[in-house]
Amino acid sequence: MKVILLKDVINIGKKNDIKDVADGYGRNFLIKKRLAMVATEDTIKSVLKMKEKQAKQAELELEKYQTLAQNIDGQELGISAKASTEGKLYGSINNAKIAQELKKIGFSIKKHDFKIDEHIKETGEHDVTMKFPHNLEAKIKIVIIPLDK
Repeated sequence: MKVILLKDVINIGKKNDIKDVADGYGRNFLIKKRLAMVATEDTIKSVLKMKEKQAKQAELELEKYQTLAQNIDGQELGISAKASTEGKLYGSINNAKIAQELKKIGFSIKKHDFKIDEHIKETGEHDVTMKFPHNLEAKIKIVIIPLDK
């Protein structure tokens, strides 16, 4: 029996995969638990179209992140933040603050578009590696300047 998986099923396949399974397993477990549906010609065609569309979207997303990472790589940001006399920040510099500063200099980026290993908690120069989806990285230098009180 051919089924289309509606969810990821361990040892069978991932969502939207078309799989051949035993009739009893398909009817009594996969379909009953709403993990799969019977594969007809129409549903197979629609799943294949959807997979094609998802592949195009993934390709566009990869392109977007590649250009973004290339453009950001090597940039230097100056961020002002409240800090103690010892140079410790009141709070920290995180993805949201970095994205906000990058927007100010013309980059179209959101805080969810990248990750950093650690939040910055001290004044001074910091080399930060921004990790984007698709294993892309950009290295930037962030200079934290203490705000005068």
